[in-house]
Amino acid sequence: MSTDNLAPLTAFEDATSILSTALAGAFPHNQSTSPSSNTIIISLKPISFFISWNGVICLVFHGFPHPLEALKSELNGECAKHGYKKENFGSQWAKISLAFVGDNNAPLTLAEFGELKSICRECSASFETTNISIPVKSVSLVEYEWRSLEKISRSKEFELTVYYKEATNDAIEISTEQLSKTNKVLSEWDEESTYLENVNLPAAPYRSAPVISNPQQSNGLTCVAFLDVKSVPTIWQSICDLRKKVEDQFKGRYEWLKDDSLHCTIRAMNR
Repeated sequence: MSTDNLAPLTAFEDATSILSTALAGAFPHNQSTSPSSNTIIISLKPISFFISWNGVICLVFHGFPHPLEALKSELNGECAKHGYKKENFGSQWAKISLAFVGDNNAPLTLAEFGELKSICRECSASFETTNISIPVKSVSLVEYEWRSLEKISRSKEFELTVYYKEATNDAIEISTEQLSKTNKVLSEWDEESTYLENVNLPAAPYRSAPVISNPQQSNGLTCVAFLDVKSVPTIWQSICDLRKKVEDQFKGRYEWLKDDSLHCTIRAMNR
């Protein structure tokens, strides 16, 4: 049958095909047509709250465990084959963005940054004393209208239980490379006076449409894992404590992302 008259794939359909291929490549021996009944324990273990570049407050994880690292590797390879942009630095280390600096706020002073850093460390204390993690049950391809993913056009969810069935330590173990990336990021704020310049850099708006260079693509595309932080009481309580302390000391400075939009980015999917 001739395919000359078939309509070209939309950007979303094309990215869906690439993600499907990457999932099959990452888990070649486990995939099936239905979810597994086994207990799947792919999870992300928090290490610290952190102030990243542009002043964004994040919950940082130790790293992507082996299954997600394999998926990222396959996805990067497939994206390179199809002319997608290289992976952004921000998705190379595992984190959730929790809040961004609102409009019309003055840059932080060194003293204020030190205070904010102390709040982050104080609220991270429970991560050091308890073995807690957030389960990753699926990944989603999302076409979004806002970078925050609080406003999306459509999404397609891929249950990881279809692809990954081995409930072993491999699902939570993290490679030396992943640990090194995380430690390198977290060490940046040790030099407070130097790092403050990066914290005070202006950011692209989180609650606005992305800038897309491809005329055939009107919205942004990304692969993420939406995380139910409320399902882990210790982590959720730490987030609530952080919010309260930041609002008490820096009232009105931060815009907090909606709970159901919280996610860990696997990789942007824009050409």
